[in-house]
Amino acid sequence: WSGRLPSADCRVEIDPTAPHSGTQSLRLHGVASPANAEKPSWERQVAASSTYITQVIHGQAYRLGVWLRAGSEGTHARIEALSFKSKAYDIRFSQQVTVGLAWSEHEVTFRFPQKGDSNFREGLEETFYIRITLRQDAGTLWIDDAELRAADVLNEWDAWRQDGWDRNSIVADPLFVDAANDDY
Repeated sequence: WSGRLPSADCRVEIDPTAPHSGTQSLRLHGVASPANAEKPSWERQVAASSTYITQVIHGQAYRLGVWLRAGSEGTHARIEALSFKSKAYDIRFSQQVTVGLAWSEHEVTFRFPQKGDSNFREGLEETFYIRITLRQDAGTLWIDDAELRAADVLNEWDAWRQDGWDRNSIVADPLFVDAANDDY
């Protein structure tokens, strides 16, 4: 992971004091700086970015899960997967979240664009990276157990049934004799 540090007091560092699991987590610590007051919000906020993830498959769905904890209730963060090439394309899949004092799991699911998709761009490379941003000028956010997996995306009907709805319903042709002529 690498960090965007808007001021010398900000930090992105390994923290062994209170991981979700294992022996360490990643800590983002933002400190508001008067020197940044006129800058756009994204330039004032601490962020951590992964290295590039390669061998991405066009059209493949992915699930990014991550555990987050904050130094105060109501801390705002953004989790995103980005594919970016200057002056060529900027494709983002993101989720804004509110984080509290206890560890909580958050996720972003997305499908990497393929030819024919509205967000596909010619020359789109099979790479992206993960970025987690503390969406406020000051505060602390811990990151742990980030996991990226290929996913199978269910259609709306299958997702509905997987959640326990309409498990005994039957979807089939009702075998009407001649519905066009009101003969059922």
